[in-house]
Amino acid sequence: MPMRKIAAVFAAVACAVLVSCAAPAAQSDDRVDRLLDLLVQKQILTAEEAAGLVTELDAPAAAKAPAPASLPFKASGFMHLTGYWMENDTTQNNDTFRVRHARLSLSGDSMPNMSWKMGVDFANADPIVLDAFVNWKPTRRTSISAGQFKLPVSYESIISAKDLDMIDRAQFINQMRPSNGRDIGVNVKRDLAPDTALELGAFNGSGKNSADTGDPDALTARLTGSYKIGALQLQPEAAFLSAKGETGNATPLETAANTGAFSPYDKTLKQAGLRSRIGDYSFKAEFMQARLKPKDPAAGAVLADGRYLQFGVDFMKNYTFFWRHEDYDPNVRTTTATDVTWDTLAVNYRAAKDVVYKLNYLSKKEAAGGEDNDELRLQIMIGF
Repeated sequence: MPMRKIAAVFAAVACAVLVSCAAPAAQSDDRVDRLLDLLVQKQILTAEEAAGLVTELDAPAAAKAPAPASLPFKASGFMHLTGYWMENDTTQNNDTFRVRHARLSLSGDSMPNMSWKMGVDFANADPIVLDAFVNWKPTRRTSISAGQFKLPVSYESIISAKDLDMIDRAQFINQMRPSNGRDIGVNVKRDLAPDTALELGAFNGSGKNSADTGDPDALTARLTGSYKIGALQLQPEAAFLSAKGETGNATPLETAANTGAFSPYDKTLKQAGLRSRIGDYSFKAEFMQARLKPKDPAAGAVLADGRYLQFGVDFMKNYTFFWRHEDYDPNVRTTTATDVTWDTLAVNYRAAKDVVYKLNYLSKKEAAGGEDNDELRLQIMIGF
């Protein structure tokens, strides 16, 4: 189409739009028709082209799609598919492949300075409520959490299973904390400085999804920091837990020790840890000690401790290598097969933002009566 005709068509359409905006509908249509007839008479447009313009002008504007309504909460979750293969399985019979976690979390803001979270795990025969709490920030430096959530004792215990460096937490953490590490209570966090925070908590001491049994509350205190020295990031922590007259919410450590006249007992837990990173390299260390002192003087006290050192390095693009050395002694006064030393080699591959493959090899050694029980673990994490 010649440039003169293109310019004329553009002018006709522009005039038609202006006329339709400035005049009533009937009068506007009449003027557009007269304008197009004139362009046809001047042989600027053909009759077919004019008819096409009329069709386009008469077509109703596409209805604007309504914006989707926003939900009053955010949803997230993840699933863990895990396989375990143990050396000397003829006696252990522990080879397995299972859906270990299938978790859904909902969170939202009910009002200014107040948020909430609820989490459920569907990997069991019956879904289990994990988290159910509200968090209120009365000031910029203070936050208060109330409900059911993880005991603020150790970073390795607090972080989500989907964010762990390795497939499992260090063994002593799993042995010294309640199942899932959760309880019902209140925790107050106060920023003492931009890089230092103090937390104080009081909990039922009965464990997750359990009513208060009348036991004295479990009291917690935790001090954390985050400091940067050049390219080096340091994050130290220290925590303490005290529970008097314990009879319930037993950890695996307490279940093994709680026989005969052992219950009730006083429990204390001490913890210290350090996380650091510089460039592609990371280092972590943690120590935890538990003391169980029965009310009956005839029953001896139990003193357990555990520790680990861990190094990590990011390599290539989406790979990370870890080595962790850990020791766990459930009773320092005795030497048995339960006194263990584990070394774990791990390779993680992040295939996508929320898809991670983890391969762990565990070399296990017992202080007494040990056997060949090294283990290979594979886990696929899919999240959203």
